[in-house]
Amino acid sequence: MCDLRKFTRPLHYKITNNDSIVKTVYIGMDDSPTCNKKPKGGLCHSVDVRTSTYHQSSVHEKVMDSYAVHRLAPKKETKTTNNRGKSPLLQLLKRTTSRANISPMIDGEFEDDFGINHQSENGQVQMCSLSPKLSFDFKQGSKSGDHDPGGIVRARKDNLVILDSVSRKMKMFKRVENNKNELQFRCATTYSFSEHCHGVASVKENMLAVTSDKKIEFFRVRRSKLKCSSTTIRTPSKCFAITATSKKVFFIAQLSSVQGCIKCYQRIKGTFKSHWELDYIIERPFGETLSIHSFLVADEEESTVYFTNPESRFLASMSCRGEMIRIARFDWTPRGLAVVGEYLIVDNDTAHSLCLTNKNGQVLRTLISNLHENPSHLCYNPLSKELFMCALRSPKIRVYSVHNSDDAGVSEC
Repeated sequence: MCDLRKFTRPLHYKITNNDSIVKTVYIGMDDSPTCNKKPKGGLCHSVDVRTSTYHQSSVHEKVMDSYAVHRLAPKKETKTTNNRGKSPLLQLLKRTTSRANISPMIDGEFEDDFGINHQSENGQVQMCSLSPKLSFDFKQGSKSGDHDPGGIVRARKDNLVILDSVSRKMKMFKRVENNKNELQFRCATTYSFSEHCHGVASVKENMLAVTSDKKIEFFRVRRSKLKCSSTTIRTPSKCFAITATSKKVFFIAQLSSVQGCIKCYQRIKGTFKSHWELDYIIERPFGETLSIHSFLVADEEESTVYFTNPESRFLASMSCRGEMIRIARFDWTPRGLAVVGEYLIVDNDTAHSLCLTNKNGQVLRTLISNLHENPSHLCYNPLSKELFMCALRSPKIRVYSVHNSDDAGVSEC
C-alpha cells in the first residue's frame, strides 16, 4: 500500500456511513517505486482508507478534474506482457487516464495502427460514401410547428424509434413496402411522456433508455408496442444526450446552466432482477469544459465512446472504463455523430454538411454538402447499410445508403 497523499495532484472525495464517520480516499499519480500495485502508465488504484469497511452506495458524486473515479476495490493484477514490437498506439491504449500520457490527435500519425485506410487490389483507398435514398415525415411537434428531435435509434433490427422533445412523444416506425415494392416507414406505435425528454439510446435490440429532467427510464420494445419498465435511474440533475452498450449507459448530466459532465452507470445482474449503479463520473475530459449540448455515441465492439462538444469544437474518445484516449479539434462546429464500421460520420454544423473521419478524428472527406436543414442526430443501421438523419426544427427524417467504395463524389442534398 503506497501513501497516495504525496501525489503531485492529490485528489480526494469523502465516504460516509450510517455512523456519520467521514473518511478520505486519495486517488492520484505516484511515481515512487514503493507502489507495488501500480499498473503500467502510473495510475495507482490503491487507496488509503481510515477503516477497512466502506459502503460504495454512499459515495458522494464529487468529480475530479478529468479523472474517472472507479470503484475503490483494487484491480486484479494482470500478467505483464512484452510490448516489444507493438505499435505506439497499442501501447498508448493500454495506458491509464493520466493527462501526461495523452497526446493530441495528429493527422495521419497513427493511421496505419488503426487500419483505417483499407486498400483495394489496385492500391486505391476504400472509403464509404453516401447517396440519398428517401425521406419521410414523422409528423410530431407542437401546434406552432416547432420540432426538437431528441434522438433517433434502431430497435429490433430494422425498426426506428424517434424522440420528439417538444411534443413529449416517442414514435416507432417499421419498414414496409408498398404495391410498387418501394421502401416506406410506417408508424407502428406512439408513447407519450408526462415531462420533457432529452435523449434516447438503444441499450439492446429490444431495450431503450430515455433521459428526462432527473431520471432515466427504460423501455421494452415489442413488435408493435413500447412498454415502460419498472427500472429507473434517479439523478439529482437534468440528463441530456445518452448512449449505451448492453452493460453500460453513458449520458450528459447538468452541472450548471451550460456545463455538464459524463456519468456512467453499469448494469448489475441480480438473482431475479438486474439494477443499475453508478460506475464513474467525468467532469472535465482532457481538461476541457463539457457542454450540456454534447453528443455521444458508443461502439460496443471496440468498447469505446465518442463524443463531440459543439462549444469547444472538439471530438474525443474514451474507453468504456472511463480512460481518455484521443481528442481532435476543429475549426468548425461538430454535433451529431455515428459509427460506421471503421469510420465516423460527423455533422458539420458550420457548413451544414456530413463529414467522414477516421477514429482518430482526421477528416477524410465531405460526404453530403449544402444541406438545407440543420442536422442534429445520426443513426446507422449496419444490417441495411443505411444512415438516418434528423434535423432541428424539421419533421423530416432523411435516409441515405452507405456504400463502401470511393467511386461516388460529394453528394448534395
